[in-house]
Amino acid sequence: MRAAFFIIFFSLSYGIISQKKPNNSYGDYLKHFYEFYQLLDENYIDTLNHEKLMDHVLKTTASSLDQYSQYFNQEESILRNKSWSGISYAGIGASINYINKNAIIEHCKKGYGADSAGLMSGDVIVEINDSAIKNTNLNNTIKLLKGEAGTVVKIKVKRGNSIKVVKIKRRQIISPSIPYSRIEDHGFGVVKINQFLKGSGIEFRNEIIDLLEKGAQGFVLDLRANKGGIVKECVSMLSVFLLKNTLVCELKSKDPKSNYKKYTLNEPISTKCPIVILIDGKTMSSAEIFAGAMQDLDRAVLIGDTTFGKGLVQGTRYLQDRSSLYVTAAKYYLPSGRTIHKSLNSKKFIFSSLSCEKETFFTLNQRLVRGNNGLSPDIYVSPNTTLNEIVSAVSKSRLEFDYVVTMLRNQESLELKNQDTYKKAYYNFLIKNISQINLVIEKQWNQIKEAKLQFNPSRFVNKKIEKEISNTKKKIIKAYIDDLYYQMNKTLIYHSRYHDGLYEFKLKKDDCFNEAIKVLSDMDKYKMTLNH
Repeated sequence: MRAAFFIIFFSLSYGIISQKKPNNSYGDYLKHFYEFYQLLDENYIDTLNHEKLMDHVLKTTASSLDQYSQYFNQEESILRNKSWSGISYAGIGASINYINKNAIIEHCKKGYGADSAGLMSGDVIVEINDSAIKNTNLNNTIKLLKGEAGTVVKIKVKRGNSIKVVKIKRRQIISPSIPYSRIEDHGFGVVKINQFLKGSGIEFRNEIIDLLEKGAQGFVLDLRANKGGIVKECVSMLSVFLLKNTLVCELKSKDPKSNYKKYTLNEPISTKCPIVILIDGKTMSSAEIFAGAMQDLDRAVLIGDTTFGKGLVQGTRYLQDRSSLYVTAAKYYLPSGRTIHKSLNSKKFIFSSLSCEKETFFTLNQRLVRGNNGLSPDIYVSPNTTLNEIVSAVSKSRLEFDYVVTMLRNQESLELKNQDTYKKAYYNFLIKNISQINLVIEKQWNQIKEAKLQFNPSRFVNKKIEKEISNTKKKIIKAYIDDLYYQMNKTLIYHSRYHDGLYEFKLKKDDCFNEAIKVLSDMDKYKMTLNH
């Protein structure tokens, strides 16, 4: 058995030893490791679990190369293959949280078992398959809810003073590549692309065709927070807007025989429609290939913030036992010749074959672009993602969630009633429960009280300071009630109209999106930006 593990490890080792000529042969290194492991096994005081130890060794070895390379055992490899199709697991489609030893449903995924069975955010799970879960934990509860697709799970929940028992058939939970696609009031199609999965190219092509048939005058493609995915699908999606046989990227590895270029293979749907692509610091990998190729070919205006800067490509290599090595195998270059990767590997046991690159390049229309530092947008819009302290504190207190749950149970909608009335009601709710909202100043005061210092304020002073803190919180809540109300409204829409409803709602105050509409609505500015 031990020899089998050595074979697996040796196979991995052959692929990751440095390109620089070593003092010893590969065989000497592996022989040395065999001797080391044998001594370890024979002399360590306790019995080694060879399977788990070798799994740990392989994972550690692969991950030590860079932040992307990983080793997956057989079981993990199977699950990973499913993830490339967007499949996460089989379950009821609900996110669970443990609050005060209660398993609370935080959200039900649209169209899945929990949602179809009428379960709601805020429901407390009491039993799963007739077994009480009061004294279990979050991980065990999730394990009970998951299972083989097609199997049925019986769930008892408590909602207020009522009890509801449902039977739910488990389904594969799929994370969509394109969660949002529609024409907004301004006449432009908006497509949110989360990642590039198996089949994304065909799905994207069909979405664009549908939007054009509905009268779309141009497109806003949202690649913000897109973590990348399959390069082949990315190229397939690029073919929707670029002429067939257009070079979109070149992949170079340390073996020149493995270098290859990626061209669009399909006929385009439209090579003329105006396009804006939204990017940010979380746009990475294949998403940067998509946005970078469109920028280098002057096919789209990029708006937002500088992207992540991942110019490396990983590939999966399978071992004999069907475990797999996901390893950084190449660096990609965009049509202008630039790489957007931010840094080279500097680890002592790796001798990089990738030298420093030049920094300035030119697009098809001779616009200046830069390499080695992510993609810079054509129009920069400062990201506004941080919440002020009071909004964050209310969210952490669970008051926002509790208020939304009450509204959902009463089947109330903020959009159908007087906004000022609802805002005032929410303000009164926060003031009534103000003791549950903890600001930094309050935490600091509590730390002072708990510390054993010579300073020991009297009961009168304590009450006076605490009253001042409470009054300060009231003033802050009143000053920021618009922000608090907006955040609560977002939470309500997320729970009642799900991800697509929330995305549509947030577009109204999205600076990047609004700038995109301005550019698409002004063809002179659009063409001038691209040097057309």
